[in-house]
Amino acid sequence: MQTINRNKKPKPDYQDLQDELEERYGPDLAQQIVDEIRKVERSDFEPNYTGAKAVSEALELFRGETREVLRRLQKHRSAVESGGIHRLAGANVADLETERLRIEFEKLFNLYFQAQKGYYDLFWRSMFYYGMKVPPLKRYKKTRHEQEMTLASSYV
Repeated sequence: MQTINRNKKPKPDYQDLQDELEERYGPDLAQQIVDEIRKVERSDFEPNYTGAKAVSEALELFRGETREVLRRLQKHRSAVESGGIHRLAGANVADLETERLRIEFEKLFNLYFQAQKGYYDLFWRSMFYYGMKVPPLKRYKKTRHEQEMTLASSYV
């Protein structure tokens, strides 16, 4: 009988994040950013300022874009509900735009949380490397904006 170790978390797959970064910055820089995130998993991890800065900037990029798409989605939905956007006879054009914005939001939201997880893993591992003790349970508390985005994603 095979035992299952439930405490061991599967290694995250950053392929979606890498693909998106490749589109924006090219394959070389995207590979460097994802490599910095994956370095945390190695036993010979040694923190690097430029790597942490690159991951931090990717996180900020996705945070801003996710919030902007969420605002557009909410604005569009309220315009449709209030009758500000009229549907063409027999076609749900407004619904197509809502669906497009929802899909874009979900994609960016997932990329944002992938980048966030990678950044905070890198951050806490770096702090541990330099002698700071990592709080055992509460390693990270979401900001108000991140809580709003999480709440908004549940309505999407």
